[in-house]
Amino acid sequence: MEKGSVLYGFAVAHVQKFLLTSPFLRDLQGASQLIENLCEGEFGNAVEMAGLSKDDMISQAAGSGRILTGDREAVKRLYACWPLIADSRAPGVLIQQAIVDLGDCESFQHAQTRLGEMLQGSRAAPLCSLPAVGPAVLRDPRTGEPAVGRRRRVGSMDFADRATLAKNASWERLKAGGAENLSALDKRFLGSLASKGFYFLQGKDYLAEGLTSENDPYVGLIHADGNALGKFITSLLADGTDQGGLFRRFSRSLQSAIQEAAQKAVELVLVPDAKDHADSTGGVQALKARPILLGGDDLAILVAGRVAIRFAEVFLEQFEKTTRDHLAGIGPPGFDGLSACAGVAITKASFPFDRAHDLAESLCGRAKKWVKSGGGMSASAITFHRVTTSLPETAREVIDNELAAPDARLTCEAYAVGRRDCPGLHSLGGLRFLSRELPMDEQKGGVRHLLSILYLQRDHAQEAFERMCEVRCQRGKGQDVDRLLAALQGLIGGDGLWKKGPDGIHRTPILDAFVLRVTEGAGREEGHA
Repeated sequence: MEKGSVLYGFAVAHVQKFLLTSPFLRDLQGASQLIENLCEGEFGNAVEMAGLSKDDMISQAAGSGRILTGDREAVKRLYACWPLIADSRAPGVLIQQAIVDLGDCESFQHAQTRLGEMLQGSRAAPLCSLPAVGPAVLRDPRTGEPAVGRRRRVGSMDFADRATLAKNASWERLKAGGAENLSALDKRFLGSLASKGFYFLQGKDYLAEGLTSENDPYVGLIHADGNALGKFITSLLADGTDQGGLFRRFSRSLQSAIQEAAQKAVELVLVPDAKDHADSTGGVQALKARPILLGGDDLAILVAGRVAIRFAEVFLEQFEKTTRDHLAGIGPPGFDGLSACAGVAITKASFPFDRAHDLAESLCGRAKKWVKSGGGMSASAITFHRVTTSLPETAREVIDNELAAPDARLTCEAYAVGRRDCPGLHSLGGLRFLSRELPMDEQKGGVRHLLSILYLQRDHAQEAFERMCEVRCQRGKGQDVDRLLAALQGLIGGDGLWKKGPDGIHRTPILDAFVLRVTEGAGREEGHA
């Protein structure tokens, strides 16, 4: 590497928390636009003010940026001023930044790795706000932060902190143009659909308002993340020629790929759903969703619960295809696209959305772990969970505390989607087929009765399942039983409820199939559980 070159990087820490702290849709819209303006506009201005060129930027997406330059003094000026500029433009954001001397690294990729470690280390540092706030200071009742003004709410004026006021002001600027005045994030999700008049929910008081109904009270928060991106970058930069330029091409191509995948998921899932559930308030142009984040290899979006798992599935399928197309001239010979995993947290509208995102992110992590245990990171997978308790913390706690029987687990956790098979993972398509064959029409002798027994011993649950099948055959529903057994065998390879995994734990897909059925069928014949 060139001896005098340095690699600078920044990231907005805890960006999801900044976006989802408030339960109000206007605050999420305003906060998203603040992050967009900060990273797409203000950072470029700060780079030029520090004496650098925008051509020095090798990546810029999803609340982060990278600069490769030989002007060490200019980078120091940027390092000193950028957090102050960011705080003035988007109060409440925390900027993490680091500088790596390429002369001290074996390769550009080594410098990238070291930069990532330094940024990750700063994220672990405790958050503090100086100067300390006195005990007599008024605070925002929702965030607990010091109040610096008031904002109007229905029938009242609430005390608000700096971040809340900035989000509200950003939303007011968007609101001035009506439904057509889309944020930059909305435009990236919509693509050409924006010119056809489609838009996401906006202008509602509460975040989930417009996403739910009496028969469909659930919303889905989706977090998706690419697999093994670091390994791909390592192989990409292995030849040692123009690594900075190659990384810039890769970053831009990846950004185009993830945007196209998100746009196809919107077109194939949200648009048909809007047509099926059009109402007098928004018509078919109002899509039942609110984007949260899109950039790099990350996606986060809040959608109606009935389409959450399907949206995640289509996005992952499209991500494999679009990364293959957009990175074809960059990847190694035989490159067949990247893969990704997604976590879907399905919650009631009253559930705190920052906690829902934390759960979705940890569910995504569990899916990645299962894919990796299957022999690599080439497959895409989904893990989902419908929240039925107060405040679950992580996917691991949910599995150990809520989905555990004495000698088994009541979930198969991750399900494979896309074109690639993954040893040890069952397919989401097979689970959906099983869900359609579940006997939902009877309270006794049906699947709901079986679910109450799953939490006992495995043997008791198996006996109850066999008895359920026997009773349904006696009632003249033998063909239904045959289809149920065929679906179960096609998914896990046997007629029984349980399959022993490579970790030695017995698991069953029945509860997963039930959740999929009642979630995707909400508002239809089976209602909600």
